[in-house]
Amino acid sequence: TLSAGIALHVERLTLLFTDLKGSTALYDALGDVQAFTLVSEHFKILLSAVKERGGAVVKTIGDAVMASFPTAEAAMEAALQMNAQLTAFNRSSKLPPLSLKLGVHTGPCIVVNSNERLDYFGQTVNVAARVQGLAEIMTGGHQKAGLRLTRMLGRFLFDQ
Repeated sequence: TLSAGIALHVERLTLLFTDLKGSTALYDALGDVQAFTLVSEHFKILLSAVKERGGAVVKTIGDAVMASFPTAEAAMEAALQMNAQLTAFNRSSKLPPLSLKLGVHTGPCIVVNSNERLDYFGQTVNVAARVQGLAEIMTGGHQKAGLRLTRMLGRFLFDQ
């Protein structure tokens, strides 16, 4: 039974989760104000990529972003744009480099509209969040990803 004022339906979406790698150490090294300024720049990059690729930010939690996209291709394009723009930002900044952990997954989601806000639930959400959590393991603690992402004929292929 749903509470009054809550509407839900099931929709096929792609969800993208991001997390700023090493942000706790960043705050320790730079202090709250300077680290927050750097994290704010990271948010500008991420939010711009989401918007430009037709996605919507569902929520931010700390330095993490959860975004929804109508297609996997749009989410992957946003992820590539985030990475490219963050790399360019790192080159131009004299501050410690920023790197992202990303997770993307497509499938059916329970879409809930409560308090005039959309939120998403279900296995698709859980898998996307788990993939983002595993991203650190895949990179082996290095800034360069252990997986190469190649775009070929409009499709994304992953290889070791």
